[in-house]
Parts: sequence; structure tokens; C-alpha cells
Amino acid sequence: MSDNCIFCKIVNGTIPSFKIFETDRILAFLDAFPVSKGHFLVIPKEHHEKFHNVPTDLLADMMGAGHKIVNALNLQEYNVAMNNGSKAGQMVPHAHMHFIPKTDESGVELIFNQTKLEAEAGQELAASIKAKLQ
Repeated sequence: MSDNCIFCKIVNGTIPSFKIFETDRILAFLDAFPVSKGHFLVIPKEHHEKFHNVPTDLLADMMGAGHKIVNALNLQEYNVAMNNGSKAGQMVPHAHMHFIPKTDESGVELIFNQTKLEAEAGQELAASIKAKLQ
């Protein structure tokens, strides 16, 4: 737990939230500032700042909780987002996943500034990444 972390305070009950699902390792609650009706977050109860800091088994628990809730709500169209670092839009430095139901008039629109990956650059980048995974 981190003393200054708003999500750690939600986990320990210092700050109230609208909890929708909980296990001994994860917590899911409605977003306090939703972009659509039913927008919820899934967080690890342990304080981990970013995706790459969270143990893989705990990430699996987070995704499993999101899957369970999405199915319970019978959501057919939704975004799943996890921002890591301030440049990526992370506002709370505690790993968390957003599940954002999409309706005709609500939600978030993701816009990517895409450019074509040329064959030579793609081969070089793929080889570089593969080498780092060895």
C-alpha cells in the first residue's frame, strides 16, 4: 500500500467507492468520473504502479475479473484500456484497467495517428524485439 495513493485508500476503505466485485487480490469499482454508463475499473489490491510492475498471475486475475463483469453485464461493445505513465494518460499511479461500455452516444473514441510500417523497418524492429525476448 502507498500512503498517498487514492486507489490504495479505496482498497483500505479510507475513501468510499461503488465496489462491484472483489477478491482477496483484486477490486473492481465504478469509475468516479465515467465516460459512459457502467464504466468500471479493475485494480490489484497490492500497489503496483504500471502494467510491467504487476506480476503476471495478478494481471490474469485482473483480466479474469473484467471478463466476469463484462459477461454479467452482457456487454457487446466496449473498450478495455490501461494507461501506463503520464505521457500515456495515466492519472493515478496505481495499475488499473478501464472497461468502458460503448453506446451510441457515450464512451471514448480512440484515434490513432497511424503510418504504414515499411517491410525493411518492420523486419528490423521485429528482429530487435525478438532478440530482447531471448
